[in-house]
Amino acid sequence: MTTIRFLLKRFVAQRLLGLAVVVTLAFTIGVLVAGPIYADASREAILSSAIRTAAVTVKNVRYSVYGNDEFPWAQADAQIRSVAEANLPVSGLVRQGRGEVRLAKGDTVLSTPILFRDGAPDHLPYKGRPPIGPGEAALPTGVAKLLGVERGDEVTAIGPTGDERILTVVGTFGAPDRGDPFWYGTQNPFPSPDSTELPPALFGSDGYLDLAGAIGLTSEYAWDAYLDFSGLSYEQALEVPTAVERTAEELRQSNPALANLRVTSGLATLFRLVEQRVADLRVPIFLVVFQVGAVALAVLAGVGSLVLTRQSFELAVLRSRGFSRSKLVGSQAVQAILAAAVAYPLGLLLGMGLAKLASNSNGPSLPGVLFPIRLNDQAELLGIVGALLGAGALVLLSLPHVRCSFH
Repeated sequence: MTTIRFLLKRFVAQRLLGLAVVVTLAFTIGVLVAGPIYADASREAILSSAIRTAAVTVKNVRYSVYGNDEFPWAQADAQIRSVAEANLPVSGLVRQGRGEVRLAKGDTVLSTPILFRDGAPDHLPYKGRPPIGPGEAALPTGVAKLLGVERGDEVTAIGPTGDERILTVVGTFGAPDRGDPFWYGTQNPFPSPDSTELPPALFGSDGYLDLAGAIGLTSEYAWDAYLDFSGLSYEQALEVPTAVERTAEELRQSNPALANLRVTSGLATLFRLVEQRVADLRVPIFLVVFQVGAVALAVLAGVGSLVLTRQSFELAVLRSRGFSRSKLVGSQAVQAILAAAVAYPLGLLLGMGLAKLASNSNGPSLPGVLFPIRLNDQAELLGIVGALLGAGALVLLSLPHVRCSFH
């Protein structure tokens, strides 16, 4: 306790030099801490930027399977919804079914795709009311003209075996906005504008399933899982591709009708590229940090030497009053440890400030791109290492001065 009181009195008497030591040590710690903070923030920014700019088919997941008129739709739909939402960060799940029929009106017969997709009328330039139950359909404007029908008219749907079903036209619509992510990018069920294929007729899910069962239609069913990564850490996000494959395997094994379930996603490739970019970035960041940290330690050594020059006379006086060599070294060690203890939290705050300053030097972030400045375990550990190195350097610098006090 006597030593502590002595050191406090010394600090008050030499407060400017003591403050210089603490500030310099805090800066040394801050420089070291800024590296992992900035590196972690950069990897979050790389990930969020990659996800933001990726195509809708790359950053999301489509589960698809072919099924005939006996396909257990309700059971498969419930299983896929349950398993996907339990294992993946699903923000929305859009169901879709596609098939091919012939639509006839009088002597005009057209071979055309048919489609149901949850919420589709809200994403189309639509006229009339959406098809809901069995026997209701909406036609593309061009198909309606070719058949010569209007809203309220009836058309005949003919299946692959010749079975027929009368449909009532309840609406018409134009071409969708191909940039709307709702239509799932390159998996858009509508043909491109320069294609000669006819666009699909639109049904509600109940109407589509009723028609498929009535005319013996084989369909491709799809579940588009739109994912939200905003609440996930970098490590959690990297686990998503594995979870995608795990859910697919679980579904294949749980239901024979899903044995041939296919998974389409570019997440695995996207995250491999992200990991590579993160790895390439960490090396130069830490190289610069350690170089600046070495310079900061050299500055600390210079400030420490100046302080010890002023304390040389005190050490000689203490020696003349009976202080042993070990006690003098111990007092210098306690002084260095106290300086490190005060500098450590200041260094953490300074490190976060330096990381923030470095991020701002890159210009404003793009919308949706995260750059979170926060402490992490690696930063705190590196800060402790910096504090110990600084304290050790101060103790080593004091040894020659303690030795001189004995001559």
